[in-house]
Amino acid sequence: MVLWPVPGGGPPLTAWLARRIAADFCAHRGVCAGADVDAVLLVVSELITNALRHAGGVTSFALALDSRGVVVTVSDALTAAPHTVRVEPDRPGGFGWPLVQRLSVAVAVGPHGTGKSIRATVPVAALAREPCLEDH
Repeated sequence: MVLWPVPGGGPPLTAWLARRIAADFCAHRGVCAGADVDAVLLVVSELITNALRHAGGVTSFALALDSRGVVVTVSDALTAAPHTVRVEPDRPGGFGWPLVQRLSVAVAVGPHGTGKSIRATVPVAALAREPCLEDH
């Protein structure tokens, strides 16, 4: 398993920064297919945004590559597990957690320090033999 270092040694404070880190991670690890990268970026964005909005903030963020795909791990400051809420047409939100579950082949939630960690594995169709360092 390969972990990606976070710039400055701390967790990303914005979904934008987390997506940028994830895009670079994918490019350097040979995850080049647009749909695969898009799915990873969407899962990263949803998990980071949910931690910031609903769970007391991000306490750590890690990316890894295993035989099934890109493993995204986000830890936050709240022990309560995420849950699905009823989507209301006149109220924003409610799509993130179901989206993470649908785009991932595995999702696990467990305790981490004084909060929890969510680990989502996003499947990757194929890896390139070399990094794909084009602009994302």
